[in-house]
Amino acid sequence: MKRTHLLLGLALTLLVGCTSLSSTESSESSTTSTATTSTEVTSSEDSSTDVTSSSSSSETSSSESSSSSSSSSSSSSSSSSSSSTSSESSSSTSEEVPVQKTITISRDTWTTLGTYPGSGVIADVSFGGILFQYAQAGNYTAGVIQGQASTFKIYNVDSLLVLNTIVMTLQTAKTTTTMYAGTSMDPNVTVITPSASGTVYTYNFNGGNYSHFSFRNGTSAIYIQSIVITYTTTSGGEIPDTGDGYELRTTPTIGRAAYDNAAEAYSLGSTGVQKMLVIPVYFTDYALNASQQDAWWAKINATFFGATEDTGWESVQSFYSKSSYGNLDLTGVVTPFYDAGVTTTTFANWDLGRDPTLSSYYDPTWTLLERAVDWYKGVTGTTLSEYDANSDGYLDAVWLVYSNPYSYGSTYGDARDDIFWAYRYWDYDNYYPENITAYPATMSYAWASVEFMSEGYGADLNQVDAHTFIHETGHLLGLDDYYTYDSSDYGAAGGLDMMDYNILDHNAYSKYLLEWTSPYYVNNTKASTTITLNPFESSGEFILINNGWNGSPYDEYLLLEFYTPTGLNQKDSQAAYANGARGFTIPGIKIYHVDSRLGKYNFSGVFTSFTDTLNVGSSYYPYIAMSNTSYYSEDPDYKLLHLIDKGGDVYFNSGIADNGSLFVQGNVFSPATYANMFINSGRFNDLSLIGYQITVVTLNSTQATIQIDRI
Repeated sequence: MKRTHLLLGLALTLLVGCTSLSSTESSESSTTSTATTSTEVTSSEDSSTDVTSSSSSSETSSSESSSSSSSSSSSSSSSSSSSSTSSESSSSTSEEVPVQKTITISRDTWTTLGTYPGSGVIADVSFGGILFQYAQAGNYTAGVIQGQASTFKIYNVDSLLVLNTIVMTLQTAKTTTTMYAGTSMDPNVTVITPSASGTVYTYNFNGGNYSHFSFRNGTSAIYIQSIVITYTTTSGGEIPDTGDGYELRTTPTIGRAAYDNAAEAYSLGSTGVQKMLVIPVYFTDYALNASQQDAWWAKINATFFGATEDTGWESVQSFYSKSSYGNLDLTGVVTPFYDAGVTTTTFANWDLGRDPTLSSYYDPTWTLLERAVDWYKGVTGTTLSEYDANSDGYLDAVWLVYSNPYSYGSTYGDARDDIFWAYRYWDYDNYYPENITAYPATMSYAWASVEFMSEGYGADLNQVDAHTFIHETGHLLGLDDYYTYDSSDYGAAGGLDMMDYNILDHNAYSKYLLEWTSPYYVNNTKASTTITLNPFESSGEFILINNGWNGSPYDEYLLLEFYTPTGLNQKDSQAAYANGARGFTIPGIKIYHVDSRLGKYNFSGVFTSFTDTLNVGSSYYPYIAMSNTSYYSEDPDYKLLHLIDKGGDVYFNSGIADNGSLFVQGNVFSPATYANMFINSGRFNDLSLIGYQITVVTLNSTQATIQIDRI
């Protein structure tokens, strides 16, 4: 069931819903736009000369706000270097001796450069044994490289260890030449200002511990005669071990609250004490007498705020307390039943939106929500300000639980079939301040039938089942659905997750987004790194891999999580749930490919570029660009969350993951072996290298030891 999300007064299509019985029911989406799929261009040219070094160190320090301090200095391009010359003037033969080298990028060293690759396409080229990537570079005249207006860029993928200078010689002088530097691939934060002498621009990196640069053009074409890069490495070109190989990253560079505000997601806070208002509702054709109301109220209260033993599994409150490792305390109140005063048919046909400019977004639940909240404000004689913890003028989260049956397919045979399901939505009649009559106003809410409490473990009349309500509360917290809404698509996350087939605990990506966990980041300071993990469901420990990582959940990376059929995973792994899904029954490593990069969108909802910052200017907004439904993903081939199946089956044989999808003791992952699991043949979606082989050295029911080797 589609529900649309408005952002800054314009459409950002979202789907909201529940997968209690079906993985194909629509429920929540993201911005729709199609990006061109990247293609690769390789080159065998390089030019490299060693000169005497005056540097006293060949080590780089790690960046606290972005990613690793260095990535592999050996090119992994599919081409081989063939034209480099090198000599060392240092008298020492030790690999630890710092050596200064140069790389020259010119038409002489870039002999395979042809026409521009497609707009937005990042392509590969190797110089001096170092892998670079570029966009919109092409031939001009003899000896000259043309960089397309505003879209040309070039940056190093492999580490240059310590950058010294970059000298760019142009055919025609130009002042809009921007160089960024950092310790992660394609940096875009630290600006290096050149000194200019006619057509020669010198970028001096002295005093900066930078291993990567990104050169970008301005608003008109640029004509380059040469780019000469001087950097310090070691005599053998190998990266020395400079640390433990990993570190615990406890502070993300982009926080959840900041993202939520920039993207206008109106999510419920994910840490500390958070309050939800739960309002049971009945319609006149499904009226309840006093004793029936009391009986249902008790079940609803147990479903949301009961102790574990009051339910068939967990309540919403007890689940999130355990899943968050005690970081989230969901509290609130279940109000008395609200009498809607109309039949379900009348309600489903309401067209009572208060803002005609937003009529295409209108849902009858908006009006019902506003009336129910106003009713309860009158009952309590308060403004309900305690339900606006972030003081943004909106109630943080309201639940409407209706007493009539939900529709599965065509239960009602009319407009009610589109309304009576389970979903999360936003009351955009209160989007503009001039439409708000009293604060705090309604905005984010969820909607589901009491019947969902009687499914699964609630089939016993003495129990209630909260799975659906836990799933929808995940949406209130800001999580997406990980199943697909398209019948022709495949379920990339494998089904076995609370935001997929409504079972088990949340995965490492979800918990990282909600700031309940922090990753062990493989920071490339050691050739071979060993990490021992405890069960994720109880420890929150997981591993994050990407040498170019921006330091936040909002990027692309691999996640490694040690799954065990214990804790919140235990009951759903003992037998199939009502929808037929059963959790993994053995311990093992889940390897996820996450593409949670932020897109920069204009106010028409059009994707313009990827961004590593929320500061995209007043004419744009940031939003996670990928979805697990191809239609709603910025590139239909890219998935937000993809479980790498150990058997190498992209589509999961049975349509859902099973024990064979987990990596166990002795199993090895390498980008080459699992190239088919990645659209770009063993590379990340941005075409950067994964750069590591992963081996499960030991694994039992309580610990897993992982070896991660640089390749």
